[in-house]
Amino acid sequence: MRRGNAVAAAGLGLLLLGACSGPSGSSVAMPPPDASPAHVVQATIDAVNAGDLEMVRRLGQDGGSPFEIWVETGATMRDAQILQTLSESDYNEYAFYQDAVNVQVSFIPEGTDESMPAGRSITWGFLLTDVSGSWRVFDSGQG
Repeated sequence: MRRGNAVAAAGLGLLLLGACSGPSGSSVAMPPPDASPAHVVQATIDAVNAGDLEMVRRLGQDGGSPFEIWVETGATMRDAQILQTLSESDYNEYAFYQDAVNVQVSFIPEGTDESMPAGRSITWGFLLTDVSGSWRVFDSGQG
């Protein structure tokens, strides 16, 4: 009888673990379709830091993301903090994207190439566009 209880407990544990993860075993939960741009950016940062390539891609436009290379190389964004969201009227460089926004984030890059100052805080913009009613990351850059 003890063995049966142990097997049942193990099965329950696996079931609960699966319920806490995102789709297809992702470690980060997919934001709801109506999530704000800041929420999508936070999920992207969480996915990068968790090494969750599947979720990074799902949060990108057309199944791709500028942050895939971060996951593939093991780079992370330590102490990330969302600063502000600029609307398309505030940030007009990508005006050809309908409903583009720029979410400004400060973080400390770790494990990146020499183009980023490892261990020093930087500010980056995560550029998002509306794809069928959900915000998706399509580009990023310093500034």
